[in-house]
Amino acid sequence: MLGSNKKYDPSEDRQVFEKFSFKIHCCRYWKLSDWECTDMAIPFWRIYYNKIEGARIIFNNTEFSVTQDKIIIIPPNTSYSNTLRGKPGTTDHTEKIMGSMITHEDTLEKIRDMHMVDHLFIHFNLGIPYDLVNPGIYEVDASPDFKQTLEAITAECIDLKIGSFSSHFKIISLITGLLIRLPENIWIQTNIDSRIKNVVTHISKNFDKNLQNNELSKISNLATNSFARLFKSNLGESVQSFIKKVRIENALLLMHHSNLSIDTISFRCGFSDRYHFTKSFKQVVGISPAAYKKMKIYRFSNDSD
Repeated sequence: MLGSNKKYDPSEDRQVFEKFSFKIHCCRYWKLSDWECTDMAIPFWRIYYNKIEGARIIFNNTEFSVTQDKIIIIPPNTSYSNTLRGKPGTTDHTEKIMGSMITHEDTLEKIRDMHMVDHLFIHFNLGIPYDLVNPGIYEVDASPDFKQTLEAITAECIDLKIGSFSSHFKIISLITGLLIRLPENIWIQTNIDSRIKNVVTHISKNFDKNLQNNELSKISNLATNSFARLFKSNLGESVQSFIKKVRIENALLLMHHSNLSIDTISFRCGFSDRYHFTKSFKQVVGISPAAYKKMKIYRFSNDSD
C-alpha cells in the first residue's frame, strides 16, 4: 500500500541476478607497423577495432579482417594468429608487435602513408565462470551507436584520459553492448551447479592461498569425495588441476599487464617458490615463464616505423 511504511521490494517473486567480477585491464589506441603473432591463447577477453584496413586474424583456418565496419571480440583462451604483413611466420620467425600511441599530431592519412594501421584494443575479464566460455572469433557490426562510443573512447585515449570515471563507463557500455550480441551457445560452460559455482568464485578470489579439497568442500556443503566428483563432472578436471590453471592464468595476466619479476609473480599467484611455479607453468602453457615472457610480451617503441 502507498501509505504503508514498507520500504523494500513488495513483490513476492524473488529475483536473482548474476554476479560478475568485471575488470578492465587496458584500453589503448595505437598505430602499428608490425602485428605478427601466433597462438594468442590468453586468459582474458579482447576487443579489436581498426579504421585502417590491413590487420587480419586467423582462427580455425578462417580469416577475419579488422575493419571500421566490424568490431572483433575474442573470448579468453582462444588460440588464434594475427598478422599485418602476410601469413604469420612466413616472413619472420620472430613474433612481434611494434608501434606507438596515437597522438593529436597523427591523422589516419599520415598513419596510412607510413604503411601502418590504427588499432584500438581493450583487454578485460568478467570473472569465473563467465570467462569459461567456448573459444572463437566474433564479429559485431559497428552500428552508428557503437561508432559514437568508439570515437569517444579513442578520443579519450589520445587525450590520455582513459581511467577516468567517464571513460570507464564508456568502455563498460561498449563491452556490454557487444556481449549481448554474442551467440547464446558460447555461454554453455557457465551452466554449472550452483554449489560448484560458489566454490569456483571462492577459488578465483583466493587463488594465492593454500586451497585444499576438504576445506573447499565445506563451501559446497558436500562430503569431500562427493564434492570432488561433482566438481570434475561440472568442469571436466580435478579441483587441484583447476586451481593450478587459475593461478597460471593470473600469472599470465600479470605478465601482460605489469612489469613484475617472475619471482614476484610466482609469489603473488600462490606458488611456494619459483621452481614449483616454473614446473606448473610448463605443464599448462608448454614453455617456461621466462621463455614466455621473452616471446609474448611486446615492447612498443616510438621509433618503430
